[in-house]
Amino acid sequence: MTFNKAIHNRQSIRLQGYDYSRSGIYFVTINIIDRNNKPGFLGKIVDGAMLLNELGKIVEEVWREIPNHFKGVELDAFIIMPDHMHGLIIINETEELSNNPDNLIYQNRGVVSQELALKKRSLGSIVGSFKAEVSRRINRKLKTERASIWQRNFYERIIRDDKELEAVRCYIENNPANWGRK
Repeated sequence: MTFNKAIHNRQSIRLQGYDYSRSGIYFVTINIIDRNNKPGFLGKIVDGAMLLNELGKIVEEVWREIPNHFKGVELDAFIIMPDHMHGLIIINETEELSNNPDNLIYQNRGVVSQELALKKRSLGSIVGSFKAEVSRRINRKLKTERASIWQRNFYERIIRDDKELEAVRCYIENNPANWGRK
């Protein structure tokens, strides 16, 4: 198939000009690929509660490991659903990054400048590495090679105040109970 700009040109869904390595709270939604044909891929809803299967448990394990791999990153509320997940990622300004431009805190990962270190912990890098590790572990579990687990992109929303944060936490908490409702 030849390249056709009209159908192959994907537009960014990110906020134009926004630096996604900035300190902030980000609400993300990540969908599995072909979710309409994979109901229950990560588990099922029973009596308004999410029951993770083995694949869903892999997703949860990798999600919880994120702060171990990104300095100054924390997790807040999250939920893994049968075919997608929602989570809050907090990127904090760290003293190492903000006060010391020569700091090489990511040198062991091949990053040798503050600018690259900041990019390394951008929202896109965090979600991308999460998706890659989940895919690697699930492919190993299913004995498949390089099968796509996640959709290409992810949805994000920048949380701007405490009221919005509480609303998102409530949405995440109630997501299983609201499953299947229109």
